[in-house]
Amino acid sequence: MEQIETVMCCFCGKSLTHKDSVEIEISIANSEESQCIFSHKKCLKKVLDKNVPIGIDIDDEN
Repeated sequence: MEQIETVMCCFCGKSLTHKDSVEIEISIANSEESQCIFSHKKCLKKVLDKNVPIGIDIDDEN
């Protein structure tokens, strides 16, 4: 039986499957440090200002 990898949404704190998540990479300018965080598509859409252009499809229900 295949194990489903789950991650936590950084905005609502609920879990979701990795395959249904938006992966957000955060990096610091002039540094090699970075971190990946995850969110539901609907949570990301909710927190982004409506004037921020989005070049990916986040209108899905997940």
